[in-house]
Amino acid sequence: MIVTFDALSPLSHGAFDAGNIGNATPFRRYPIVSLPGRPEIPAVSGNSIRAKMRRIVMRDLFVRCGLSRASFGGREWDRLYAALANGGHIDGSDAAANPIARRDLRAALPPLSLFGAALYTYTLAGRMDVEIAWPVCVETVTAGLVDPVEEMSLLPAEDLIAETSMTRHVDRDEHDPVVSGVTPMPTTIEALSTGVRLVGRVRFHPEATSVERAIVPWALDQIQTLGGKGGAGHGSIRIAYDGGQPSVYADWLDEHTDQARQALIALAGVLAGVSAKKGKK
Repeated sequence: MIVTFDALSPLSHGAFDAGNIGNATPFRRYPIVSLPGRPEIPAVSGNSIRAKMRRIVMRDLFVRCGLSRASFGGREWDRLYAALANGGHIDGSDAAANPIARRDLRAALPPLSLFGAALYTYTLAGRMDVEIAWPVCVETVTAGLVDPVEEMSLLPAEDLIAETSMTRHVDRDEHDPVVSGVTPMPTTIEALSTGVRLVGRVRFHPEATSVERAIVPWALDQIQTLGGKGGAGHGSIRIAYDGGQPSVYADWLDEHTDQARQALIALAGVLAGVSAKKGKK
């Protein structure tokens, strides 16, 4: 599935390997070694797009099933939410595989099956891959990463980037900055300019079911922003994709809410009990 992201406002996506550069946030870049000079191109990681979809899907699932922290003990909710919405982690050695239990879990919770998770004692592999979203520019077209767009002029990658500045202003009529510690704070952010188009791909594994495949377009239809600084007006986007039937997943949600609810409650109990047993041992 090819997915396009059109920036309707500046889009920021921070680079976490840039070292200590104060209040400046550079855009994330990836080198293309097949091009002369090994240019580093600003792009949006597939991981950030996947995480955006995961949280939208899982939070919606919890709401539809009427489940929240109030439905469980704190430990059960924390571990269930962390596993589904954040991907979980492994406490120790993987447990012995139980194919029947894994198949039943996938059938009961297609979103978990699609995104996968580390369920504390074993990893349930996901059934899709989300690629990096590359901007349409001279370098990416030359490298064959994206196709040119007839109605868009091709620019070098660095011409797509602009610096934007923000300042936190202080209401001195209501508090003393010396006492509160809140002072004016300027920040500089590298962002892809409004009008830039990014192109990415989602690849489904052969075993992904029709319901699992429908989750991706359903999630993409819910996304309104991408990247950071959304609260300050950054990251507004328009998304388009080829193919996909989001109604298939919407129908599954309507028809299987009770089944999903019971599966989530059962899974919460299992995840909460794992480390408790290990702790006693």
